[in-house]
Amino acid sequence: MEPFLGEIRMFAGTYAPQGWALCAGQPVPVKDYEALFSLIGNLYGGDQTTFNMPDLRGRIAIGQGQGTGLTNRVIGSAGGTEAVALTAAQTAPHTHTVYATDSMATAASPSGALLAQPSGGYAAYLHNGVDPQIQTLNAGSVASFGGSNPHENRMPSLALSFIIATQGLYPQKA
Repeated sequence: MEPFLGEIRMFAGTYAPQGWALCAGQPVPVKDYEALFSLIGNLYGGDQTTFNMPDLRGRIAIGQGQGTGLTNRVIGSAGGTEAVALTAAQTAPHTHTVYATDSMATAASPSGALLAQPSGGYAAYLHNGVDPQIQTLNAGSVASFGGSNPHENRMPSLALSFIIATQGLYPQKA
């Protein structure tokens, strides 16, 4: 079956077969691909003498337009980011319960993992369940977590080649 000119397919090879080009953002001369240029123009970059093939390296294709409750996606536009640094404002509110006892500590790693009254002479301020007053933890007992470092933001994936038909049936508008 002959492809439509401009049709994009996934391909398991490392090269583009005859009549196809890799979707790697490369510029190509308009004069060599006039029919394809008439379909996609400079949507993916270029100038008066060249145009770029779509670049699907490390990207996932999404449908153009605006679905219900979605923002508009303009054909040829790219979005997203490789890594995201979360801020405190982006984390959901949550709490961490601390369980403790007012008994003296007898081991560095007690069974049941309860905080206990320290026997080493340093202060730890805990609510002991008997005193209705909530007590503040000693500043040395609490530490910040994270560091605002970016983390990779990618779903599980398999790398394949995307190819675009440079020869084929010219698609007619419906």
